[in-house]
Parts: sequence; structure tokens; C-alpha cells
Amino acid sequence: MKLRKTLFLAIAAAMFLSCNGEGEKNEISEGQGEVEWCDEHGIAEAECAWCDPSLIESEGYCEGHGVAEALCWKCKPAVIAGYKAEKDWCEEHELPESRCKICNPDDPSGRTEDGAANPVHPRDANLRASRRNSDTCETSSLVVKFANAEIAKRAGLEYFAVTTRSITEDLSANCEIVFDGNRYAHISSRVKGVVSRVLSDVGAKVTKGETLLVIDSSELSEAKSDLIAANARLVLSERNLGRFHSLLAGGATSELSLLEAETNLVEAKLAENRAQRALGNLGLTDEEIESVVLTSDTSPLLNVKAPFDGEIAARHAVLGEFTDDFDVLFDLCDMSRMWAMIDIHQDSAGSVRLGAPVTIKVPGPRNETASGEIAWIGSSIDPRTRTLKVRAELDNTRGALRDGMFTRASVRVYDSVPSIVVPKSAVHWEGCCNVVFERRSETEFAPRKVTIDYANEGYYVLREGLEEGAQIVTTGSFLLKTELMKESIGAGCCEVEESSK
Repeated sequence: MKLRKTLFLAIAAAMFLSCNGEGEKNEISEGQGEVEWCDEHGIAEAECAWCDPSLIESEGYCEGHGVAEALCWKCKPAVIAGYKAEKDWCEEHELPESRCKICNPDDPSGRTEDGAANPVHPRDANLRASRRNSDTCETSSLVVKFANAEIAKRAGLEYFAVTTRSITEDLSANCEIVFDGNRYAHISSRVKGVVSRVLSDVGAKVTKGETLLVIDSSELSEAKSDLIAANARLVLSERNLGRFHSLLAGGATSELSLLEAETNLVEAKLAENRAQRALGNLGLTDEEIESVVLTSDTSPLLNVKAPFDGEIAARHAVLGEFTDDFDVLFDLCDMSRMWAMIDIHQDSAGSVRLGAPVTIKVPGPRNETASGEIAWIGSSIDPRTRTLKVRAELDNTRGALRDGMFTRASVRVYDSVPSIVVPKSAVHWEGCCNVVFERRSETEFAPRKVTIDYANEGYYVLREGLEEGAQIVTTGSFLLKTELMKESIGAGCCEVEESSK
């Protein structure tokens, strides 16, 4: 605010022009340059977010009322005077006109009757970016003129060539690293018995099929005996059936006896199949089951093996201890892949998509990262934290990630697409619209109504309103804005008239 008044003072003192175009001087007191009160908005200059937008970033977001803290009329009633000065106050409902859903039922911003709102983009706290442009605004038909090029130069205007950039937008959120649920196993014995040998320990790298421990179980020995007996009955039934076929050919037996022999053979096969399945359920492979029959093995020792390559994460087995068939003996994990369980705030939940790239900061001094993509999006919001659970699958071949780590995740929510961008300092809310000032000549500047999509690192991404290559004003653009609102501040230093284009 001080800078603007000093600028007005310098221009008026030089007698370059007056606002009425008749060569009269603006009478501005030298003492006004030291005033610490914002006359335009009727609040302390140090608290005027309209004149100093950096207050919006520095003071943060008012979670209680859904607006920027610097512009929250409920926490800071003094800013109401600023809203009124900006002609943005609904007296009937006692909240900003631009946020009154009762007066503006078609406003798509999601505001409620008490003024709470979800910003257009979760990382953009500047409320001006979320205001909806008026459909009947005639601002774009005006033009701001300086008397000559020297005046524009003295005003200290700086320019920016509107450009198209490939914009990507990432969302930062808290996350917890956990084991990959598809590559984590609780290993237990399938039979009751005594731990006879323990062949692995915590931290050991094991391969699929490797024996981790040996269980001594009478249940296993009985199951093997049942298979051997069933196989013997099957062999006998096959021999009897062949003998009855020979007897029937010689007329020495009846067809009924042959039918009984065939039935016995079927029953023997079924008994052998049941015995084989019983051993398979106890963890024996097809080769091991076949070996039981060939060698008549009735050993009670069961080898408990690793189901996949991995690392022993925990050991519960104790030598000589009796174990039941539901007791966990080892925890096995594959550390080459991990999951990141990410907490996305409900305001940003709609931005996350399956397959979106994710980068995780690995805790520690090396500034390492791990990458992956979103594989699952939750279906409900946590009622306590108001967050949505999202799961990313991460590559962890370097082994930097550990189960239970808490860190930050960066989720890509906008792909790299060509977009029109302008500096935030060039955009102003002039009462009913977001505008920038396009340079038409050395002395003429036209306000252009723009529609803001979202903010990105000091820039606004525009949905419409400007074309690539246009020259717009950055530094000094606030001076031009005041000329559109002379009724609020008195005489200015430029002329405003209808555009001839």
C-alpha cells in the first residue's frame, strides 16, 4: 500500500496528467506516504490481504471456516470493511457476496450458506482464484490509457509474455510403509507335533521350497500308513479283477462275481485318492507322496517349507515346543516390493486416479526416493481423520523401505499437458471478475477477463481468457486495477474509457 501511494505521489508531483484529462494536478499530501492505515479497504495496512496477497500464503488456511485465514471474516471481523470496499459483501446474509450460495445458487464452488467452501484446488489458498466470473461483466470493453509512454515508464510497469507450459501437479500427503500383502505369509505347521529342528532365523534370506523347520508328528506317520495300505488294497483289487476275467472266460465264475471285483477296484482307487489328498493337505508335494508309496516311508518328520523367495521377518518356533496346526512359526516377507498406505484428504480425493505415479521420500539423511503407482483407492472416508486410504505399490529392490515407516508421498494428480500460465501477481479480482491487463501499446492497457483453473508454483493455470504470446502487466498491474475502481479511491493517474476495438 505504501508503494502504491508513493507511486501516485511521484506521478502527481511530476504533473504528468490528471484523471480528468484536463491537465490539473492531483493534490496528494507528502505525509500520506507514511500512513500505516489502508484507506481503500478500511483496515490496518499490515492486515490488508487485498493490497498484500502474500498474507494469504503466510497466514495459511482457516480449517474451521474453509477460507484463507487472512480473509476469514468470522475470525477477523475487521476484514469485513475490506469486503465492502471491494463491493463483495452481502448485507442480507452477512458474508461475502461471492460466497453467498443463497444469492448465487448457481455458483459451482460448493459453498454453504455460512460461507464455508472447498477451494478449487487444495494447494491454492488464494480465494480470488475460486471466485466465479460474472457473465454480464463489461470490464473487458474498457481500456486504461496513460498520457504518454514516459508516464507508463515512470509507473514502473513490468510485463510477462503469456506462454504455454507443460504443467504437472503433485499432491503431498502422509503415508505409512507396510509389507506387500500379496508377498507376506504367516507360516504354520499343518499338523500337530513337536518342533524337531529349526533351520532358519530372523533376517535369513530363503528361497521357494527351502526347509525352514522340521515337525515330528504322529499324525503324519498315520496318514502315510493309510496311503501305503490303500495302495496295497488297490494293487490286490487290480489282480483280483484280472483273475475273475480269466475265470469268466473259462466259465468258472459268474458275471455277478466279476461285478463285485470291479466294484472293489473302484473303492480301492477312491481310498488311495483320499489318502493322497490327506498327505497333500499336510504339505507334501506330489513327488513326496509318490515316494511314500515306492519306499513305504512312514517317517513322522514333516519339512515346513518357504512358499516363495523372501526374508524371515519374525520367528516364533522354539525347538522342542509342541505346536498345533494353527500356530504361526515364521513370518515370511518379500522385501523387493512394498506398499505405501497414503492418507488423502477428502477435499483432494477426487483428484487421485488408478495408475497415478507416486514418489515416496525415504526417511534418512540420503534423500532417497522410491517410486510406484496407485493400485487401489479406498471406498470410504475415515470419520476421524476425514481422509481416504490409497495404496501404492513401490519398487524396493534397494531395500531402503521398511515396514512401519512414516513419511510423505507425492502423488501426481495432473499430467504434463500444455497449459496457458500467468504469474499470480498479474491476476486481480476487480469486483466481479478475475482480470489481467494486456498491453496493447506503450500507453494503452486492456483488462482481460480470465477463468482460473488452479494454481501451480507461483502461477495460475488458465482455462480461458488469453492466448499465447499476449503481453500482460505483472509489477504495477495493481495500479491499473485501481483505475477501474476510482469510486473507491478517488482520482487516479490514468484515463479509463471504452475500448475502440
